[in-house]
Amino acid sequence: MNIQTIRRIVREKGYRLTTHASIEAMKDGISPADIRHAIFYGKIIEEYPERQYPGIETCLIGGPSLQGTLPTRVPIHIVVDLVVEKSVVVVTAYVPDRDQWTAAQIRK
Repeated sequence: MNIQTIRRIVREKGYRLTTHASIEAMKDGISPADIRHAIFYGKIIEEYPERQYPGIETCLIGGPSLQGTLPTRVPIHIVVDLVVEKSVVVVTAYVPDRDQWTAAQIRK
């Protein structure tokens, strides 16, 4: 999976949030701008081959938030589906739990 492909699609076409992603992001104070920023300045930290369906690849992107409703540069996680390398769907977005992640990038 290639982060550059995801960024290109988001830049050209945008992305779609699932209802679940919208709810979870709102709970953690994550805005659409935070999601976009994390995609452009973050990196893929996990891939989920077990979730793959024909034409769909899934990964976890870890990246910094903007200075919006969250404190400055809080790391956020975004799970995205890359669909046939033509669209990006944000499955969920959240602030990682410090008890489960080291530096928001490595599982404990």
